Amino acid sequence: MKTLLDGLSDLEIREMCIQALRRWHAARPNDDHLQMHGGLGIELVPVLAARKGVPAGDVNSLKEPFFDALNEPWMVGVVEFVNWFVRAGLAWPLAPANAFPGALRITRSGLRFLALAEDHPLLPGFVERVAARCPGLPGDVVSLLSDARECLDHGLMRPAIVLMGVAYEVAVERAIDALVTRNILPPVVSEKNAAVRIREVKAAIDTVMPGSTPKERDDRFAAHAAHDFADALRRRRNDASHTAPTYGFEDREEVEELLISAGRHLPNLWKVR
Repeated sequence: MKTLLDGLSDLEIREMCIQALRRWHAARPNDDHLQMHGGLGIELVPVLAARKGVPAGDVNSLKEPFFDALNEPWMVGVVEFVNWFVRAGLAWPLAPANAFPGALRITRSGLRFLALAEDHPLLPGFVERVAARCPGLPGDVVSLLSDARECLDHGLMRPAIVLMGVAYEVAVERAIDALVTRNILPPVVSEKNAAVRIREVKAAIDTVMPGSTPKERDDRFAAHAAHDFADALRRRRNDASHTAPTYGFEDREEVEELLISAGRHLPNLWKVR
């Protein structure tokens, strides 16, 4: 096991631990009790072996360090993963006092996370993958989305929504700057409030993205949908900034879906520029 883990970063280990737990969950969708040396160890060993291009060997023997060697320095990446998984609200640790957990109780958020086949904000590299689909995206937009993801990582739902909203507002502002430079929008649009700016960009989509091929129509439809999402996010962000919000911010699933949708729509919003 030490050899299989050698040379891997904490981020790589997190990625492979998530892959292992998704395999475990797929085989036991109704089980919320995970043994460290059972579910995690048994599923992670083949994933690590495949990564290193070597045979998995005796999995039943190789899984034992997940029970009796978590205090070893070479297991620190696995321990860091478990610490993150618990901190993110995806599981509860089951352990004696002053000891490493021997098992995890997966929360409802954790089961939903493991069941998803699509990209998720808590997967390593989520924001980077979104940015890669938006060539030229300003660094401050990427930074704000990363901060929103970190808030979700720590269970801070309200600030996550605010940061997402600010990220989209910056992206819209930069798109307007580009459209003003191209003489598609008048400079006065930049001075309007966020709602008007979104509305003005949306009104220009058909001009910016003409064409009648199926792909061109699909791109245009996606751009309209992206600006509809931007406006919905703007309203939710405003709600999060008020002292008496219309709706609360305890629904983790809502915030996860907002961040997933933010990543899905941003490339189409950014394309308008």
